[in-house]
Amino acid sequence: MKKILIFLFLFVLVFLTLQISPVLAGTTERTIESELGKFGDTGYGSEEATPLPLLVGRIISVVLGLLGIVLLFIIIRGGFMYMTAGGDPNQTQKAKSWIINGVIGLVICFTSYMLSSYIVGRLMEDVLQVTLL
Repeated sequence: MKKILIFLFLFVLVFLTLQISPVLAGTTERTIESELGKFGDTGYGSEEATPLPLLVGRIISVVLGLLGIVLLFIIIRGGFMYMTAGGDPNQTQKAKSWIINGVIGLVICFTSYMLSSYIVGRLMEDVLQVTLL
């Protein structure tokens, strides 16, 4: 059991570090125009439409993020059940199953997020010739 948990922890840690975006700490020129654009240049409906693969990718990211929050609460509930079991074997087994199911769900959620971000990135590069960071 410990080997599985260590493997899952390392798996999540490795793939979370791959999703970190670069920090642009070296930029020194910061003006209002460079940060916000000129006031009044763009109005409602004057920008280009968002490409469909990017829109789908954003929706998938939001849904998977909310699902991750729900699964985190499932793990916390399982931990609370385990702490308040009072040594009852049935309650401890039930709490362990909650925790294990929550961890499995998180692994599936993170894996699906990585796959969807990869697929949407490739769609943006191949179909629309746009490179995402």
